[in-house]
Amino acid sequence: NGKLEDVYFNFVYQPYLEADETISGITIIAYEVTGQVIVKKALEAQYEAEKIAVRKIKVSEERFRQLVLQAPVAICVMLGENFLIKTINQKMADVWGRTIVEAINKPVFELLPEVSTQGYKELLESVYKTGERYVSEESLVNFNRNGKLENVFVKFVYEPFINAEGAVSGVMCLGHEITEQVNERKKIEKNEQRFQGAIAAVQGILWTNSASGEMIGEQLAWASLTGQSYEEYQGFGWASAIHPDDAQPTIDAWNEAVSEGKNFIFEHRVRLKNGNWGIFSVRAIPSLDSEGAIQEWIGVHTDITEQRQTENALKSAFHQLEEAKSKAEAAAQIAEDAVKAKQQFLSNMSHEIRTPMNSIIGFTNVVLKTDLNTKQKEYINAIKVSGDALLVLINDILDLAKVDAGKMTFEQIPFNLITSISSMIQVFENKLQEKNLNLVSEYDLSIPEVLEGDPMRLRQIILNLISNAVKFSAKGKITLSVSLLKEDIENVTLEFAVKDTGIGICEDKIDHVFDNFRQVADDNTRLYGGTGLGLAIVKQLVESQGGSVNVQSKIDIGSTFSFILSFKKTTTTTPLAVTSSLTTSPLSIKNVKVLIVEDIALNQLLMKTILIDFGFEFDFANNGKIAIEKLKNDTYDIILMDLQMPEMNGFEATEYIRNVMKSQIPIIALTADVTSVDVEKCKAFGMNDYISKPIDEKLLYIKIVKYLNV
Repeated sequence: NGKLEDVYFNFVYQPYLEADETISGITIIAYEVTGQVIVKKALEAQYEAEKIAVRKIKVSEERFRQLVLQAPVAICVMLGENFLIKTINQKMADVWGRTIVEAINKPVFELLPEVSTQGYKELLESVYKTGERYVSEESLVNFNRNGKLENVFVKFVYEPFINAEGAVSGVMCLGHEITEQVNERKKIEKNEQRFQGAIAAVQGILWTNSASGEMIGEQLAWASLTGQSYEEYQGFGWASAIHPDDAQPTIDAWNEAVSEGKNFIFEHRVRLKNGNWGIFSVRAIPSLDSEGAIQEWIGVHTDITEQRQTENALKSAFHQLEEAKSKAEAAAQIAEDAVKAKQQFLSNMSHEIRTPMNSIIGFTNVVLKTDLNTKQKEYINAIKVSGDALLVLINDILDLAKVDAGKMTFEQIPFNLITSISSMIQVFENKLQEKNLNLVSEYDLSIPEVLEGDPMRLRQIILNLISNAVKFSAKGKITLSVSLLKEDIENVTLEFAVKDTGIGICEDKIDHVFDNFRQVADDNTRLYGGTGLGLAIVKQLVESQGGSVNVQSKIDIGSTFSFILSFKKTTTTTPLAVTSSLTTSPLSIKNVKVLIVEDIALNQLLMKTILIDFGFEFDFANNGKIAIEKLKNDTYDIILMDLQMPEMNGFEATEYIRNVMKSQIPIIALTADVTSVDVEKCKAFGMNDYISKPIDEKLLYIKIVKYLNV
């Protein structure tokens, strides 16, 4: 068309073949592709333009990301309806208590489930849907930091995030944590409150002075306290309200504090508006400017008049108390000496009374074993009954003294309770027949067979109660019952009760039945006998073991005395009992040689008689020193050791035998002093056991058998 145009062709060149397939020329085929080339170039240009645009977007996004990361405030961009975290900087991660790696590309409420219930879900949805920014006030948010919810104060701005098309595609959050600032502000507010409260609490008089220490301006509190006029207290005029004896010392100390800029602490008397003098504690501190220079002095006068008066009264009372204390200590010492003297007296009396009683009761038992006519037996039995009664009285008095002195000890050994109960009932068979009374027992079979406790003291308690019931009952029956109150893995708690059909007790006397030397009426002592110590001892023995006693009674109907005690459970079996006939006992043993260490001839004779009856060989030593010599020259199976002897007593002898001779021969103490000697004391010195005088033959035999392991 008369116009030069660029035209694009594709050419195909092929050999031209004859019929015989020989090449005779070239065939040229041309295809115009101008349109295709133009389209291709247009597409390539568009692609390059798009690549440039993408690069620009990426650069822009990276620039935005870097700005976010380096921004001085916390920033986070959340996209879409799920508020996917697309961009977040370290400051925002710190506020949330998370890491950037944990947060990126994660929905915000999946990352922070704790805030979804605190109103933030609704807030973000509102900004996203309405496109309106939201500026928060100071708010408290609970963020989960390291598995622990923490209170975090924040202040944020929530902006709609606009994409390239101008549409809202998410929410951008900007802000910072202000927890530290809030806490600091609260501390300041709290300190201010404390300061105001302290001023109110001490009821002090607040005043201010100039940097030079002069009182300037109106000081209404000071004027109200002293009655001074404005003109009177200005400058150093305030000092005229100070007591003359205190004025100069106050001024000197004040001038020193002002010159050195240190706190002022003083105490002086101030003349009050009513003319009286009050005692005041004074404290003042300098108020400094930013450069450390004193601007003014702030002080407070606190009235301590009543405090000083109280202190003076207390000092006077203290001196009186010291005098009273001194007198009380002297009285206590006298009382303590009296108690010691009483204990020493009881110890001596125990020894002096039990020593002859040992012979009286011991030889009475010996004589009763011999052939006697009826009259002789009657007389000897009368001696035995009287001796036993006297021994019971002595034991009661000594037991009471032991409990009062806190020296009563209790064993913890296994025993068969039902066997013990049966043996107690047998004690009263003759007395019950004489008075035509019935004694029955009611025993809870769910109680464990073997318990651990002090069977001797339990026997003493129950025998006292049954004896009391027999004494005051003329007809009817007496019931001894044992009930299980409580049981656990280690212990049982039992209630023992002795019920009688006796004379009963008046209601106004019941509270006193456990008093020492007390019976329901004075004439009862003459009618029924007794010292009035039995129930007192029962109460002391029960309560000393952590138990309790109780009594219920009606006149002419009867009384019920009960007590509660706890015992340990045990799997240990109780030792075999020795039968009453020693000579025919299956445990009878022969070829036993006993060394008796005893200084009193009558006691030696009694022990000789008893041991002959046992079928034992024996030898005597008059004191511990002689006993040691005999042990060096002869062989013995067991030692029966008296304690109070001349030259060397039983304790000293035992220590020598154990520590010097290194002998483990069984040693049983025989003592008439039951006030200051017990089994623990004997064991502490190396003895195996002890028996109190008068000697119980059966108990002696049992213990010998026990320690010879027969």
